[in-house]
Amino acid sequence: MNQKYYISQKVLTSIFKNAFFMIAGNLLYKILRALYIIVIAIYLEPDLFGMFSYAMSYYIPFFVLTNLGVDKIISNSIACDKSAEPKIVGHTFSLKLIISLITALIFGMIGIITEDILKVKILFVIISIALVGRSMAIWAQQVFTAYEISIQSFRQQIIFRPLEIICAMIAVASGFSILVLAAIHALSWCLQAFSGLQLVRHHFKTVSFKNNWKQINYLLKQCFLIGITGMMISFLCHAPIIITRYTEGIGNNLGQLALAMQAFLLLSIMFRTFNDAAFPVISRSTLYGDGKDFLYVKNCIRIGTLLSVIGALTAIETGPFFVNLLFGAKYSKTGQLLGQVLLLIIPLIWGSTINSLYFAKCHYLKALLCAFLGGASFLFSLFFFISPIEITDVILCTASGMIVWSVALVVMMDRHERKLILL
Repeated sequence: MNQKYYISQKVLTSIFKNAFFMIAGNLLYKILRALYIIVIAIYLEPDLFGMFSYAMSYYIPFFVLTNLGVDKIISNSIACDKSAEPKIVGHTFSLKLIISLITALIFGMIGIITEDILKVKILFVIISIALVGRSMAIWAQQVFTAYEISIQSFRQQIIFRPLEIICAMIAVASGFSILVLAAIHALSWCLQAFSGLQLVRHHFKTVSFKNNWKQINYLLKQCFLIGITGMMISFLCHAPIIITRYTEGIGNNLGQLALAMQAFLLLSIMFRTFNDAAFPVISRSTLYGDGKDFLYVKNCIRIGTLLSVIGALTAIETGPFFVNLLFGAKYSKTGQLLGQVLLLIIPLIWGSTINSLYFAKCHYLKALLCAFLGGASFLFSLFFFISPIEITDVILCTASGMIVWSVALVVMMDRHERKLILL
């Protein structure tokens, strides 16, 4: 006999309250960022826009690695008891700071060693500073999200994100170089990191930041799998820009693709934000075994897929017109790519949502294996295309990687779990 699961009003309130403040802050940032993208795309030629977008896309997977799934670890730890040992907050702080500094050093060295353009080398160095600041700022947000008090994150978002975007738009409109844009990005995140740390100290008065290396080592074993998984998923999302830089060079085509990818990246971040907000509730549901976690995943996939199909088809029909209207003829190819790029949202929704379920169940190794299969599929499919590889070829390879990743996640679930999600 099939058992029906229902999400109670209290649970829904918890999800939407936590999600509201996360999404509200992110929505404000995304609206301003969309305006920011329009402004810099208009003022910058496609090659400079592509150069800036490439450096930013390269750094995001490294940033995701530093996240280490701290919110997932904290959420799982306090799934039943919000008064759980607060020392975990201090331990995750120490862990994130160490990992962030090491990752930033590696990222900066990669840029210095591998890039042949001086401006790109400097971009990598500046962004490596942003990596540390952003990582620690997000740590504070992760703590507040895990404790379902995202209003604290919202307050920071409405101050620092608009400040960064407004300053950057003024800078680019005044003719400053993309290096100044990167410096503004780094400074804003460093300021938010300092503010976030003070908020956490104020809110959790019993938090100890003393280093317990045994506990930090234990957390690292859990976080490392989550961090690597997140990094591989992020790489799939940014792969078209990163790979095109090496197949096409830094030029017009890279800028055309980078602008089209901004729509995909903005939408994907909004979707993942809602998933992150719901994660504490999913963790509790998984622990209780009440089936509400599967109901959430099922509905999220259905609604997300429907909206994504509608959005992609609309972009295919109207994309060229609106891109030409906003950015002019110099970005004419972007309109042709927009619909193709937005279709990537569909496998991303499936993969991201089911991946959250894996994390809630602490199936970190399985999640990593699925992400690895997706990344391997992407790289393997690149070899099927004869050089020179076109932009559409890279998009197809990215789609294959995301599809393999999401399908692997479904296949590795128990039969009963698959039935709850798919039927």
